[in-house]
Amino acid sequence: MKYTNEVPVIVLDSTRLLKKIELPRVSPRLKEDMLLSWIQKNLNILYKKV
Repeated sequence: MKYTNEVPVIVLDSTRLLKKIELPRVSPRLKEDMLLSWIQKNLNILYKKV
């Protein structure tokens, strides 16, 4: 079974990297504190690549 509803993608406009950063799709089940942790983890991964 394939679901038709998708969670919106988070896109950040980074002046430091001079580009837009698109984060992976996030689970709609994440609550506020877990969502913040998820965002921080993904941003840390992206900024370490630079």
